[in-house]
Amino acid sequence: DGDLTKFVERAVYDDSPGTQWTNGLISAQDQFKKKIGQAKLDGTSSCSIMFWITDGAPTDSTAPICAPSGNASINWFRENNILILGGLLTPRDPSEAAIASGFGPLVRGETCGKIEDGWTKGEVIEANDISDLAWGFVGLIASIKNLINLNGNGSSFNVDPSTSHIEIYTRKDANNWEIKKPDGTVFCSAANPGSRCIVKNDSDVGIVTVAVFPDKPIDAAGTWTISPGVNSEDFLVYGGLSSANEKSRNTKPNLVISQFSPEAEEGKKATFLASLVNADGS
Repeated sequence: DGDLTKFVERAVYDDSPGTQWTNGLISAQDQFKKKIGQAKLDGTSSCSIMFWITDGAPTDSTAPICAPSGNASINWFRENNILILGGLLTPRDPSEAAIASGFGPLVRGETCGKIEDGWTKGEVIEANDISDLAWGFVGLIASIKNLINLNGNGSSFNVDPSTSHIEIYTRKDANNWEIKKPDGTVFCSAANPGSRCIVKNDSDVGIVTVAVFPDKPIDAAGTWTISPGVNSEDFLVYGGLSSANEKSRNTKPNLVISQFSPEAEEGKKATFLASLVNADGS
């Protein structure tokens, strides 16, 4: 996915000594305060995520990061429910790698700051090269898109009824692949992606993404196959009921809420009926 490049395009090895974690968080906190302040003025809110990618051991003190408060305190991000997703490109130098190994525990709150009820805990992906780092972010990105793991095994994957958005990721060069529906017919291929498949080949990180939008999600359930098969470790598949993509706008199912009380009070029990309705009304 092209999104992967955005997260790792600056994460390149650099022999310069300047890896300043504290200054980075000072700048990030300042920017988030501006965005949060503007959102309040606009009367809007959203879920905030910060991608923190580093390729070296810190050359500045991390004490301000672990302090209870301050303009570099990681507690501020957690308390304000800003999800920190970290990416560590392990330094080549063994001594630097040993110091940088503290990045994960720091972000997760194991050795730095604190985690209280209601605060957001961060997570870290670690890798030795950019391709592996990008691959580690695939699942995180899918979660942000509200997609679930379909547990592909390298040559097939099972799709639930009414799935309107499928994303297939592979780290193998895809030149003559075919994707077949449960009835065995070819849905799209590398030679003919058609109008319901979008293919992105990100050569910078070595990942190919095929976004599939079933023309009739109501009939999408079953075992889909992709050939030729690839190593299961180099194959990930995610799917979802809804998508912002134009190709699924007229076919995706909708969640319909009924039998609810408009007088429901915040903090008190409320009952309602939820139904998943396909595009054809079924």
